[in-house]
Amino acid sequence: GINAEYGALNSSIASSVGNCAAMAEYMSLGSDANAEVSLAEIPEADSAERFSYWFDNFFSQDPMAKPIVLTAVNVMFMCFFATCFYVAGSQGRDISENLWMGFTFAADIAETDHGGPFPYWHQWIFRAMNLSFSFGGAFVFGLVINFLSSFINAKLDALKEGKCKVLEQGHTLILGWNDRILPLVDQLTQANESDGGRPIVILADRDKPGMDEYFMDALEDTRGSKIITRGGSRIEQPPLLQCAVTFARSIVILSEGEDADEADCDAIRCTLALTAGLPPGKEPTCHIVVELMDIDNADVCMLGVADGVNAAEVLVPVLAHDLAGKLMIQSAREIGLSRCFGGLLCFEGSECYLNEWPELIGVPFREVCFRFADAVVVGVRYRNPEQSPNGRPLQMNPPHDYLIQYGDKILVLAEDDNTYKPGETNEQATTPLPPFELPGPTPEKILMSGWRRDFDDMIMELDKWCPTGSVLTIMSVHNPEGLNGLDPVGAAQIVELWKEELASGGMEEYWDKTLYAWRDDQGNTAPDPDDPNEVFKCTGNFKMENLNEIEFKFADPTIRRDLESIPLEQYDSAMVLTSEPETTIAPDTISADSRVMVSLLLVRSIMSLRKWSHATLVGEVQDPRTMSVMSLTGCSDSVVGNEIISMILAQCSEERDIGYVVDDLFSPEGAEMHVKDVRLFCAPDEILNYWDLLARALMRNMLVLGWIRKHDSGVDPHDSTTWIPVLNPPNKDEKLVWTGCPDSTGDVLICISED
Repeated sequence: GINAEYGALNSSIASSVGNCAAMAEYMSLGSDANAEVSLAEIPEADSAERFSYWFDNFFSQDPMAKPIVLTAVNVMFMCFFATCFYVAGSQGRDISENLWMGFTFAADIAETDHGGPFPYWHQWIFRAMNLSFSFGGAFVFGLVINFLSSFINAKLDALKEGKCKVLEQGHTLILGWNDRILPLVDQLTQANESDGGRPIVILADRDKPGMDEYFMDALEDTRGSKIITRGGSRIEQPPLLQCAVTFARSIVILSEGEDADEADCDAIRCTLALTAGLPPGKEPTCHIVVELMDIDNADVCMLGVADGVNAAEVLVPVLAHDLAGKLMIQSAREIGLSRCFGGLLCFEGSECYLNEWPELIGVPFREVCFRFADAVVVGVRYRNPEQSPNGRPLQMNPPHDYLIQYGDKILVLAEDDNTYKPGETNEQATTPLPPFELPGPTPEKILMSGWRRDFDDMIMELDKWCPTGSVLTIMSVHNPEGLNGLDPVGAAQIVELWKEELASGGMEEYWDKTLYAWRDDQGNTAPDPDDPNEVFKCTGNFKMENLNEIEFKFADPTIRRDLESIPLEQYDSAMVLTSEPETTIAPDTISADSRVMVSLLLVRSIMSLRKWSHATLVGEVQDPRTMSVMSLTGCSDSVVGNEIISMILAQCSEERDIGYVVDDLFSPEGAEMHVKDVRLFCAPDEILNYWDLLARALMRNMLVLGWIRKHDSGVDPHDSTTWIPVLNPPNKDEKLVWTGCPDSTGDVLICISED
């Protein structure tokens, strides 16, 4: 055994020495810069191998390979058959006739002899020749069938995959694909229905047959519009040119991806590809609507255009996440407002139009409001924004003494672009305003459950709307680092992570270190006097202009015991948010909506048990299909984020200036849409028509767009799902009885005002 081990050791040493010597030789060879490395020579191939190699490359790389091979084989067989016929004495050995006979035999495998083309045709030698001709003809015919079949299948596949160029102009081009694609296309078909429909072209990095099947299954009625899909990259030149980007009337860039910054960067890159990445003369001349996910990227988006392009005129950024959050806050503050926004932004019923009216030049805006019997005046699109009262291109509810200038456009709500025109004034003598004022706001307790990426922006928006001294409670299972939330210490650490996330997102200016709590390792908030060595840490909190306190609770809003641990009866309003896929166990929008519905049902159940009926309960969902069952939850109102954003994208796509309207509607400065208590404009038992209410509203520096009448037939004043907002009332001269109530069951007017 020892000898064997010794022998193995010697062998190993010898092998190592050999390897070292080889390595040294290689190193010395590599150190000589002029040393030549001898390469092994490939064995010389025979003629068959060389031909096979050449034919393989030719057939796989040359697009004309199949027709060339087919022609060559036909010519070869034709010449072979013609030679045989010539030798046999066919057709008097006429070369041209024998070539023709060779072609007919090569092309027709069903050739019958009928006596044959030459004497002695019935002899066996010639029958054997005929048999070989038949097999040769079958071979050629098989090649023809195979090549034709491949050619036809390739063409059919190309048609199915949409390889041909789009031959459309004046179409809407959608670049990208996300959850809002279906409601967006549906809104665009509604917008173009009055014109008989228009083409809608969609370019996305997806399978075209799959996209076509999706729209065939999900879209019941295209309303005359033609939906054309193409698969490809939206930042590459060939797919863009294939979609006739040069001739589009508008372009919508959808946000793609879960990471907000990455999605916005991709959208901005797409704008660069459109404005700077196409050949000269092929750039689109229309406006481009860009969906963005983070408000911090809006300024960067305006830089993503080619030199010489006026970004303010070409690009219309739509901050989807920010707008959905603002709408959620506003709808929670004023019940019924989400339906008003839906009526204003959708294409069913009245919609926004902008037109110049030369006959109104020099007329005060106040008088203009009474000059349209079939429309409602909303604002003015200034010809010279630099000289406008607000310094912006468009203003809703401008100063009432503003004189309409040449080139100004009047913004109205109307049934269609050709259904209204200015006429004589409809202003009537009216009595003064009723002596009624709403009571001053009192501090509120507000509950928000769920978590959003832009939660900081949403909280800052809420701070602008709620009364001074209000308290906000945030309830969520958002756990960015996967800590143990069941442990008190772990839950406290998760809350600290929330605060850091909110502060880094934009709320740092509201950080107040004096609002602290001492916590030890057990989660206790007060030090133990018997344990002087106990370790505590100091944590701050936020103090905002109107929100004096923000409370945080790590709990699951879909678990009843977690909700019951909160004194819900002390809260004035509750908002249940749709959590994003990366911040919840819900993998998609349907699952997230289901969690919202469960939370709403539990909260409503606890409200009933605790006699908590005065509070406002609002839920946010993403999928429009969820709305059909939202009434079962008993919530006061609900916001469909994807549907509202799709409406905004479609409106901006149809009219570039609607982007200014959206900016004004959701801007903290200037006028906004509100629902106002009718008692501000109408005394008890007073009967007024639209013109009377408009005159009263103008006295309060407001505009009336319509109303929500809660005591009409078929409407339950206690059930908000039955409330129907009426925008641009059809019969403005009709006198109506108005019902005012101190609670939410009274009639309200839909107004444009600054507060």
